[in-house]
Amino acid sequence: MNGWAAYRFAGDAEPGDTEGQGVGGVWFTFTPEGKKAQAVADTNGGWH
Repeated sequence: MNGWAAYRFAGDAEPGDTEGQGVGGVWFTFTPEGKKAQAVADTNGGWH
C-alpha cells in the first residue's frame, strides 16, 4: 500500500502465512487510502 507491503512478519515462512496477526492481541489494519485504521467503540462497549 502506497509502496509498502500491506503485511510483513519475520516469523512467516511461506507466501500467505499470517502468523503475526493477532499476536498479543495486535492486529494490523489500514484504510482504503492506505492510512492506519483506528479502533472504534461499538454500542455494546466493545471495540472493532
